[in-house]
Amino acid sequence: MPNAGEGPRLGLIVGKKAAPRAVDRNRVKRIARIVHRQLATELEALDVVVQLRDSPRRHDNAVLFKELQGLLRELLEPGRG
Repeated sequence: MPNAGEGPRLGLIVGKKAAPRAVDRNRVKRIARIVHRQLATELEALDVVVQLRDSPRRHDNAVLFKELQGLLRELLEPGRG
């Protein structure tokens, strides 16, 4: 959603149901912050919320990184929103 022009903001919902181990929750949050920081100039004044729905243990960091990049880039496509 667009915000009041403060720049891009990121919200993270990474619950224990989806990732019982703290190390997995922290890994997802760290990767989400990195991707958000890299795309911050393109996101302009958007509020983005990322919610973890499935365990990240099956995937390595590269897969999670690529998936999050793809999801955030979808927000930038014309006609979205």
